[in-house]
Amino acid sequence: MALEFDEATARFLDRAYDGRDIRARRRANLDALNPKAGELIVDIGCGAGHLDEELARAGARVIGVDPSPAMLDTARRRCAGFETVAFRAGAADALPVEDGVADGAVSITLISFDDMATN
Repeated sequence: MALEFDEATARFLDRAYDGRDIRARRRANLDALNPKAGELIVDIGCGAGHLDEELARAGARVIGVDPSPAMLDTARRRCAGFETVAFRAGAADALPVEDGVADGAVSITLISFDDMATN
């Protein structure tokens, strides 16, 4: 089951992702990744693109992956000034990224659902 967000939900989450707790989580992940200039980082479940923006500011190239068109639109607007950031529709279990090209990957606030069908 794919989780989809409409524009209103994307705006709400964009504001929520700017909160202190999630900012601290992004900072910890950025510090752990310690991206070097030119490295390619895949952000799985990129949401509104907050981490992608920070990775680009650190000099990394970024591919943000998210299944939600509304969240990808928000992320594209956020990172419009960065030529080193690209966004792709996709999911964690089938990344739209070629094998072996990334230097690192990160996923901070990934929401996934198993098939809820009853047998």
